[in-house]
Amino acid sequence: MNMLHALALAVALAASPLASAAGKGPASAKDRSEKAVPAASAGTTSLACYFQKGDSTTWYWGLTSDSQWYQLPGAWQTTPYTKLEKFFSTANQNDITQACGYSSTYYGLVGYSLLAAFAAQKNAGYNYPIIVGGNTELWPQY
Repeated sequence: MNMLHALALAVALAASPLASAAGKGPASAKDRSEKAVPAASAGTTSLACYFQKGDSTTWYWGLTSDSQWYQLPGAWQTTPYTKLEKFFSTANQNDITQACGYSSTYYGLVGYSLLAAFAAQKNAGYNYPIIVGGNTELWPQY
C-alpha cells in the first residue's frame, strides 16, 4: 500500500462513526450510547437497555462490571410463522438485568428503572426481542 492510500484509509477510518466504537467500552460516562455501536464477536450481539423515570425514557448499551461493552451470547433466528427476527440467548435473565444495571450505575441514572432490554446490532431503531431458556421472551410484555 502506498503512502497516499494509507493516508486516505486513515482519514476514512477517523471520520467513520464506527471508529469510536473500536474500544472495548465507552470512553467516559459523558459519552452517549448512540454515538458508538459496540462491535460484537461471532455468536454474540449488543444489548440495548431502556430506562424510565416518570415520563422520561432513555437507553444505553449494556455493560460488564468493569465498564466494557456487554456481549449478549446466542444466535439470531427467524420465527417460522411470523418471520420475525429474534435473538435466542444462552444468557439468563439475571445476566441481562445485571448488564443493564451496570450501565445504569456507570451512566449515573439515579431514579431510573429498567423498562426493557433488546438485542441490537446497530444504534437506535434496530432492537429485537431476546429469547432466553429456549422459549421465554423478555420485556417488555405488551
